[in-house]
Amino acid sequence: MPDASPQMPLSTTELEALAEFARFVDQCSSARDQIRAAPTLDQVIHAADWFGFPGLSTSLLLRAHHHLHCTGWVWQPCKPRWRDQLFVLALLTLIPRPLLSALPPSAHGAKVIDPTRPSGYP
Repeated sequence: MPDASPQMPLSTTELEALAEFARFVDQCSSARDQIRAAPTLDQVIHAADWFGFPGLSTSLLLRAHHHLHCTGWVWQPCKPRWRDQLFVLALLTLIPRPLLSALPPSAHGAKVIDPTRPSGYP
């Protein structure tokens, strides 16, 4: 899968790949524990491959994270795909540390919000 700009919208194929893995993680507690414990995105991708989901990449996870937190794509109407987006939301909230550590520093010094911390905390 080619690398793409964070601003590039997710394709239907990319959303489906993310959602299939997220559904699996939702149903399998050992996979969920392994994803939650992964210290890097590369290890998340390795686990996805091991579980039989080779269509993911670190760049895809970073793009999904960007669209979720910066553009609100998960809440946009998308006909029958809204459930896929909610599964992706659940997956991305399981792996916040590897995602946050992989994000590039902000060009304008904007603060990156850690989704694992309650609002109001630094």
